[in-house]
This record gives sequence, structure tokens and C-alpha cells, in this order.
Amino acid sequence: MSYTESQRAPADIINGVLSRLICRELSLRPEHRAALLARGLSTVEIERKHYVSAPTNRGEYRRVADSLSLLLEASGGGIPGFYRNHGCWEMVWRPPGYFLAVRDEHGFVQALLQRVDRPLDGGKYIWLSSAERDGGASSGAPPHFAGKTLLQSAQEATITEGALKAEVASYLSDAPVIGVAGTHSIRGLAPRLKTNFPKLRHVFVAYDRDMYEKPQVLGALYKLVAQFQACGFRVRVRTWPGPEKGYDDYLLAHLGGGRTQVA
Repeated sequence: MSYTESQRAPADIINGVLSRLICRELSLRPEHRAALLARGLSTVEIERKHYVSAPTNRGEYRRVADSLSLLLEASGGGIPGFYRNHGCWEMVWRPPGYFLAVRDEHGFVQALLQRVDRPLDGGKYIWLSSAERDGGASSGAPPHFAGKTLLQSAQEATITEGALKAEVASYLSDAPVIGVAGTHSIRGLAPRLKTNFPKLRHVFVAYDRDMYEKPQVLGALYKLVAQFQACGFRVRVRTWPGPEKGYDDYLLAHLGGGRTQVA
């Protein structure tokens, strides 16, 4: 039997299982902590957001699945990254790397995004997904709401490419940043923000500097701008002189790891 995004469990159930996974079952290895510190995050922030490393061996995968089996059985399935195998729950194998918890506008963990140690076919990031497996589900590649509590009273927010970039940029600027994974992530995003954060008026789009060299990225940016303008938001595209590729890189280079509002 194959499972698609429609088989995902309810948001609160996914949040419960994945939160248990990152808070109690996995830990962060020293090399991954060092990588996150190098991106500008503090030790306190890394602990607070529960970054964790992927399991390293079959025994650890088995231990994690066994520890979560009661929750998984109660959920009825539909948890991204987990599936049934001959009546037992299993966790999908992942290459070495670390996980970031991707949260919705309510703060619920809805997926795990992995930064792999060695890029696969040129890709640095992969989703923890168990689509097409018995009892499994797709990650859904949802947008990530970094600095969600700041959004409650914010009049402006920034949208960038990628959940980790959003997390770092939000921490460095002390402002709300939303990370999108592609055209799927931006679908219906403006109405969601308008409904959940009525004080929000201005949106800055801060895609990587090479967006003008990638027609598909530029096309997605135009669609995003049009969507927000149609919902009554004022939209500006945020650029910087470089050479930093991403908005998070720019903030780190120019704030030196400090946390200051950036206009």
C-alpha cells in the first residue's frame, strides 16, 4: 500500500511524536554542534531548538523505533519518517547529518529537515519522509516559521529559502523569518499569515543572491510576490551587495553574531 501526503496524521499528533524524537531520543554530536555554532547560533539557541544528529547505526535506529512504538501505534500511522515493517515500526534510514525541527505557525513540529554531512547528488538538505511505505507519510516540505512568537506582534516579516537559513536569520536579526522549500511551500502562505497574524503588513523576500541566474527560482519569487500583494501586503525584495550568498550569511558577516534589528 502506498501512502501520500493525504495520509499524514493530524498536526498535533505529528508534533507529539517528532517532539519526543528530538527531545528525548536523539542527541547532537560535537561536529554538528560546531557546524551550527559556525553559522552564528549560540549554544543556548541550539539546545532550545533541539537540533539533533541522525542515528549512526542499526541498533540506534531500532532503539528509537522501539521507544516510539506506542506513540506510533496510537497515531495510527502517518508520521513522516516512520513506517510499518512486518508488524513492527521502523525509522527510515538517513545518511550522517543533523536534523532541524520544521515548525508551523502554531509552533508545532511538522517535519524534520536534515543537513547531510556529504551532499547527495548536489543536495545538502533532505526531508525525513516515509512516503510510499506502509503506515508512512510524506514530509510535505512545509514552510518553517522561525521566531513564531515574534510574529504575534510583528508588522513585518522576512521570507527566505530554506528552514535552516530562516532559523539562523531569525536568531541573528531577532525578527520573524519564514523559510520556504519551493513552490509547494508558498502555496496559500499569504492567506495563512493574514489569518494568523493580523498585525502583519509588510513582507520582505530575501532569496539567495544567485536567484537572477536561476529562472525557476526567479519565477517562484514572482509568484510569491504576487500572492502576497493579492492579499494586501506590501512586499519588497531584499538584496545586499555581496559577496554573501544568503541572507543568513549576510547577517552573520555584518553583525558578527550579534542580535540586532536589520532594516
